[in-house]
Amino acid sequence: MFGKLSPILDAVPYYLVDYQERRAENDDGTRWVDRVTTDGTWSGNLYDFFQIAIQKLYREYHSNWPGLPASRIPRFMKPCVKH
Repeated sequence: MFGKLSPILDAVPYYLVDYQERRAENDDGTRWVDRVTTDGTWSGNLYDFFQIAIQKLYREYHSNWPGLPASRIPRFMKPCVKH
């Protein structure tokens, strides 16, 4: 799934990738605080989605656990994005 969103949707009409960052403390009714989905604002391919999601996860986990060595972070985040 490389390329642009329009040709991908021509080949696979129900193609959708979705990253949602949710916070438990959101009591104001919002469902997520950050979201990346196939909305046409980026290329929409899997490679770009993987890169965007990994960077967002890396930034979030690095800010929450500053003592965690940077070399260990990508090793456990890649399976999270794949599944």
